Amino acid sequence: MKKLWQLIMPSSSTAAENSSPAVDSECQVLSETYLDCEYKTHLQMAVEHLWKTKNEGDLLTCGIGRKESAAWLAESIIACQQLSEQSAQIVPPKLYLLAHHAASPELIKRCQNILPPEGFVAVRGFFPQSIEDIRYCKFRLIHLDSEIVDSTNDILENLFAKGMLMNGSMIMLDGGLNELDLWTELAQKYSVQFVDLGSYGASGRKFLIHSYEPNAKIFTEDLLSRFERSEIDKDCRRQLTMAVEYLDGAGVKGGIGKFGLSNGGKVLCLLKERLEQEQEQKLTLFVDFRAAEHLKPMFGLLLTQVSLIEGNFLEQLGRISPSQLFRLVHIEEFNEEQVLETLSRLLKNKAIAEGAIILLDDGVNHSHFCDLVKDHNIDYEDLGTYAVRGRKFLIRRYNPVPARTPARDLRILSSFERTAAEKDIRKHLILAVEYIYGADVNGDIAEFGTCEGRTAAWLADAISSCEAYYGPQKQSAIDARFDPKRLYLFDSFEGLPDAVSTVDLQCPHVQTGVWGAATSKALNAPQLRSLCEKFMPGERIEIIEGWYSESMKHFAATTKFSLLHIDCDLYQSTMEVLDVLFDKELIAEGAAILFDDWNPNRASPGFGERKAWSDLLLKYEIEHSNWGSYGWGGQKFLIHSYRKRQ
Repeated sequence: MKKLWQLIMPSSSTAAENSSPAVDSECQVLSETYLDCEYKTHLQMAVEHLWKTKNEGDLLTCGIGRKESAAWLAESIIACQQLSEQSAQIVPPKLYLLAHHAASPELIKRCQNILPPEGFVAVRGFFPQSIEDIRYCKFRLIHLDSEIVDSTNDILENLFAKGMLMNGSMIMLDGGLNELDLWTELAQKYSVQFVDLGSYGASGRKFLIHSYEPNAKIFTEDLLSRFERSEIDKDCRRQLTMAVEYLDGAGVKGGIGKFGLSNGGKVLCLLKERLEQEQEQKLTLFVDFRAAEHLKPMFGLLLTQVSLIEGNFLEQLGRISPSQLFRLVHIEEFNEEQVLETLSRLLKNKAIAEGAIILLDDGVNHSHFCDLVKDHNIDYEDLGTYAVRGRKFLIRRYNPVPARTPARDLRILSSFERTAAEKDIRKHLILAVEYIYGADVNGDIAEFGTCEGRTAAWLADAISSCEAYYGPQKQSAIDARFDPKRLYLFDSFEGLPDAVSTVDLQCPHVQTGVWGAATSKALNAPQLRSLCEKFMPGERIEIIEGWYSESMKHFAATTKFSLLHIDCDLYQSTMEVLDVLFDKELIAEGAAILFDDWNPNRASPGFGERKAWSDLLLKYEIEHSNWGSYGWGGQKFLIHSYRKRQ
């Protein structure tokens, strides 16, 4: 057993002279062991402090200069969990180890043996690139054990710029005394409010961070230089910069719409311009899922300035909100058909502001663009080419476009009338639409459950016919206002959901598989839109895709429905729709409700839409008139008033 005196280093020349080389060697080893103990103690105290203060975030250790540091932190996490009486209420932090490719496999294995699999992450690579792999993490303790000052600078620069440090976090620099100038510079650059907690070990220094300001502008400028690899890249950036400067000077209102992604440099340029001008509206970025995954680790903090819309081309177009307005549209897409379809949808919805600029990186046939703007009766100016293939345009003004009703394709409408019941269903849907126009019932028309689109097409055709007949009468009447109605179509486009409610699980159609999961799946959203646009203008067709439990959550306060066609089949689905509509008072006085599946399940009142309606009558004290049956399975009602039972 070692004695206390063995831990004392020789303090005089006499002792040094009398000591043998073997003794000197042992004393050096013991001194390093003592130093390790001090480092370990300070790491343990840091973890314990953060644990007791319940700071959120994970732990990060970078470098393996002192190879046991990561293991000490892992042991400290376990010790705090075991000693803390409130450990059950505290989410255990993860430990991230960032080290170069030569990191000790034994150290990683030891940490893996101490912590559960979900509690330890080893990231190998060179700084600061390896930081990008953990871009979305937030840290409460940063331990840097790098002997290279530039590496320490890169790591801290990234952590501060990208907002990866939690307020109240602690930073420990094992080479602290050599890096105080670096720390002072970073503290000024990011307005860091901190407390110097003093030194530890031979040269370590630790700081407690109260607050700081992530600097997206600095981070953006640093990244931009990485993407300007050619004169074409530089010219694209110049064009984007000049476009933003022109729009600011001309006072054109609106946001920025960016479609497509190649290397990300153009997105950065738009972000930089937006940050410098301090625009209130976010950049809206439309990219596919693969590009989005590439983008997220690259830009990090900057994505807080972006509305990111992921999906394939058709899905993105379907998510362009009627309220969106762009003053700059930048499209980075090789497929001319997709470019023209994107512009057509934007112009049809007047989502591009008057005075806006359109930049097409891969150009477009000029005659095709002329035909497009002519279709929408728009004045524009060709601003020429840029970056070899790019082309830019200025949208001057929208001229009034005469209302055009699509030519009716009677063959399509009649092709759905395969049985006597289907003929009767069409007749009653038309009568219902004529009723709400003739009786002046306020509100739009909605269908829940579209399947093959036959009833949606019949409704669209009936709306156009009624507006052609009733529109001129109402517009010419004194003090009367004619507001064209919109058609809302709700569907998951995945078929029926799994039956989960007790009512549905007991109903015959579910038990026999007639209403099984994914049944009744037919058209997708683009196909449904294409069908309905044959009978009424597409700008007044709204397709809401998703399960009712999600799609029914968001309605404008002014929304009202005058006609509801319920083709939900299941009790649960019917309740998810009508419970929200009655609760939010979205159903207008005099509205018509048509249930397509009133009589399935042997017309039992204990299942499906029948059961849902009886429950709703009690819950909302609905005063109504029974408007009769139609087909072999449908039932209609007129709503007079309702209120939620107290």
